[in-house]
Amino acid sequence: MLLHLVVFPLTLPSDFVPSIFVERGLVPPVAGIGMLVTLGALSIVFALIQDRLVGKRFVKGLWFGIAFTGLWVLGFTEVSALSDTTLLTEVINGLPDSLTILLMSLLLGFFIARDTHVTDKKKPGNQLGGAAVVAAAFFMGRYLSYWVFKTNSIFHPEPNAVFIWTLAMAAWIGLVYGILGNASLGHSPMKRGLFFIGVVFGIDWLLFNLFLPIFLDIPIWNMVLRALLDLAFIGLGVFVNVRIFGFIDRQASA
Repeated sequence: MLLHLVVFPLTLPSDFVPSIFVERGLVPPVAGIGMLVTLGALSIVFALIQDRLVGKRFVKGLWFGIAFTGLWVLGFTEVSALSDTTLLTEVINGLPDSLTILLMSLLLGFFIARDTHVTDKKKPGNQLGGAAVVAAAFFMGRYLSYWVFKTNSIFHPEPNAVFIWTLAMAAWIGLVYGILGNASLGHSPMKRGLFFIGVVFGIDWLLFNLFLPIFLDIPIWNMVLRALLDLAFIGLGVFVNVRIFGFIDRQASA
């Protein structure tokens, strides 16, 4: 977190006005609180779902960490498609927070999780197909939000870079769903899908989208709208997946 606070102010996009937090020197406490809230929320999510993850406890933490580390790194790189900064700059900006999430996840796996294994497979579903449906839903939803809701209107997007970023993020969100979707709480596939959207993925995604306004003078409502639209379309993808493919209904036990 301290490394991030040093790096990001030095690499702010020149085509954006710094936020009021930057101007008043309030970035360290505000960003620090935001990151602590995010880490706390992810810790609670992991504690809730770890019994439904399959594997050794260290592996559980590793996969959980990889899922959200990738989201944050890719999330930061979106700025390079919307402004005059470079991809490498945004990767560097995203790494400190992302590696913090990975380290925390590994510690959670070691100290909180229990080893589990698969004891039954009731309905072998198409996990790859389900991840692809969710990815496609995010991709199409993002472009609909660009065109209809004008969520990129406050930025300076480069079309080709936006396309590549949206495709890469869609693929990663599909991967996250494949890793964590079945571990979500609920007695039915649909309830587990709703838990994934609203809790496992949704809390982190909303908090992440609130992170950028700490550094740049951009409307918070725009970032909240982007996050909520993303969750709505991912939810549509989950619904379609449940109806067509279903979840891989795994029973995990110690």
